[in-house]
Amino acid sequence: MGAGSCHFGSRRSCPSIFSTSSETRRTSTTKEKDSKTKSKTTTSVSKTFTSEVWKQKTRFILSGEGIVEDVYCRGALLGEGKYLQLFKAKPSFLEDTEMCLYIVRAEVADEYLPYTSRVNKMLEILPPHANVVFSRSWEGPDKSKRLWRATEYCAGGSMKDVRSLGRLSEQHIAHALYCCVKALIHLHAHGVIHGSVSSYNLLMTSKFEVKLADLGVHDRFVPMPEDVKFVDFLELKGWTRNPEWIPPEGFNGEKATSKADIWALGITCLELANGGPPLDGMPLREIAEERIKHAPPQLINSEECTWSEIYQDFVRSCLIKNPNLRPTAEQLLCHDFLNLRNWSNMNGKSRSLSDVNAMCPRRSQIATSVY
Repeated sequence: MGAGSCHFGSRRSCPSIFSTSSETRRTSTTKEKDSKTKSKTTTSVSKTFTSEVWKQKTRFILSGEGIVEDVYCRGALLGEGKYLQLFKAKPSFLEDTEMCLYIVRAEVADEYLPYTSRVNKMLEILPPHANVVFSRSWEGPDKSKRLWRATEYCAGGSMKDVRSLGRLSEQHIAHALYCCVKALIHLHAHGVIHGSVSSYNLLMTSKFEVKLADLGVHDRFVPMPEDVKFVDFLELKGWTRNPEWIPPEGFNGEKATSKADIWALGITCLELANGGPPLDGMPLREIAEERIKHAPPQLINSEECTWSEIYQDFVRSCLIKNPNLRPTAEQLLCHDFLNLRNWSNMNGKSRSLSDVNAMCPRRSQIATSVY
């Protein structure tokens, strides 16, 4: 089933091709109250990260009088890779404020600089949103020749962490996907393609809100020579991370569009259901062949778990091979599956955020961006 599925409800913002849903929807009063609450939270986070004192501290570092660590108190190392190290940190000039601190290694800063410039241009045109992790621009270099960036810290870790605790109910999955779809609507409305939607990049706050992180990853692909096939190019340049989320048209060398994010959302659905993406760990060429020549992956029922038809339909809607037939994020928001969303009772048990952190002590805060 595709964009015309019977599980798409009608809302004023949705195309008229969708049938009217019989599902009970939240009242407009409740929606308005939720919207105002999220707006206040977003404004608060934005003010925290954009106050004048941040600019003063940046000037202090850029002047050569200090280094990044003089301004930001580094905490636990959350991830590292060829280019970056990612730390939990606190700004020395703000009390009770936690953040994520990216630091680009000095030896690769020149190579990484063009990427940071593109991300900064994107951030200039992108207003804050309740379901998108707030990020300051890339800054630097400091006198140690390192680049850095500060972003919002989400205390609950990633949905990958949460899934590792045990199987999620469809209500919990719907909650995470609803937040992700809202984020994608915002990004796509401003001409931004995320490029790396996955459970790793869906982060949970202390209030169990879910936010999309790691913007602009697809821009790290350098221009492809015309005489080289896409899979050869990926292997040649080492850009083989997350191939399981790449859509069929990506392996055919087509330019990324917002519909690539929709395909990746569909793979994320399977990831949250099964604990990992389909074709996980397979060689890149085999993944490319599977995506191009075979039918899209789907949810599979088993004796241990049976998925509802409404969830299966949502997955089918995302994983349509022809990108022109895939729904937009705004259309997906009308799907009845998202009306199931509920996070009041994680994994069928009453668990607090401290319980989650105790079971997953090493968080994967935006971990994919350091590879």
